[in-house]
Amino acid sequence: MSTLTQTAIFSKKASVWTVVGLVVLVILLIFLGIGKRVKNALSPPKPPPATVAFGKLPRMDLSEGIKPRAGIVYHLETITGDFPTLPAVAKVFGVHKTEPSFGTLDLIKNKLANERFESDPIEVRPGVLKFVDSAREDRTITVDIAKGDFLLESDYYTDAQILASRPRSVEEAIERARGFFQALGIDLVDFGKDKVSTKFMRIDGSSLTEATSLAGANLIQVIFSREDLDGIPVIWPEDHEPKFYALVSNQQVAEARVETLPIEKFKFATYPLKDPAQAFEELKKGAAAFNRPSTTSAVVIIDVTIGYVESTKNAEFLQPVYFFRGEDNLIAYVPAVDDAWVE
Repeated sequence: MSTLTQTAIFSKKASVWTVVGLVVLVILLIFLGIGKRVKNALSPPKPPPATVAFGKLPRMDLSEGIKPRAGIVYHLETITGDFPTLPAVAKVFGVHKTEPSFGTLDLIKNKLANERFESDPIEVRPGVLKFVDSAREDRTITVDIAKGDFLLESDYYTDAQILASRPRSVEEAIERARGFFQALGIDLVDFGKDKVSTKFMRIDGSSLTEATSLAGANLIQVIFSREDLDGIPVIWPEDHEPKFYALVSNQQVAEARVETLPIEKFKFATYPLKDPAQAFEELKKGAAAFNRPSTTSAVVIIDVTIGYVESTKNAEFLQPVYFFRGEDNLIAYVPAVDDAWVE
């Protein structure tokens, strides 16, 4: 029969070995973790295979962008002098197919009444209606009932009040534009404040040109761009033809357009991408579009990244493209999905 002293000695030894065991276990876990990180650094695990859940994709329509002129010579002058290492796969997002439902027209009428569009609409074509401002016949808004897209127009070129005035501030123009869209029930959640840009615009006879300062402008164009998708930027097909903007005077919104895609951010599939070098060869052959006109016969490419172009010409899927970035914010874009997955 053990004595109290023997029991105490045994307990003390057991405690020591327990502590030693725990220390050894912690050290092993640390070394295993470091070993795993070293292994991943030396030999990174392969990315998960593309899901290609949408099957073969329709070929992208680039017609809303600017077609590159024939004979342009492209020079690759990135920081490394070569193509950067880019992901081998990227997400393709589904686009929601909108259908008019019972009560849609009444809902649209109620929202338009907030901006004085209270008259009975005129049917431009099936599903597309035009409403007239009850206080100004020259101010109209044309609405696609199913998509929710619209175009606001007015004769601001001949509006004496706009011609004789100047916008008060950029901040006021942005707030007026946001308030206008919110009054019409346009959801701005995917078009954050940090994605809003502006241009000073001046009326020159029957044309609209960009002014260099607020003092020389009659209007401010407030342009809304979509938030990045998983850190990847989304642009409009052409810089000078944004699909979501408002043209704001010092008193009201003179022109506005909303032509966006209802992108389903949580309905996507991953697809393999063609090599950037292959996309560059396609760019050289003219199988691309520009976001703005190129005025030179030679284009220097200073960076290559992955991006998206939001175009209603591609209303089924939002597909990734390669951005070949030049100087002065020029972007040439080429479809990026591997040709094996394109119809």
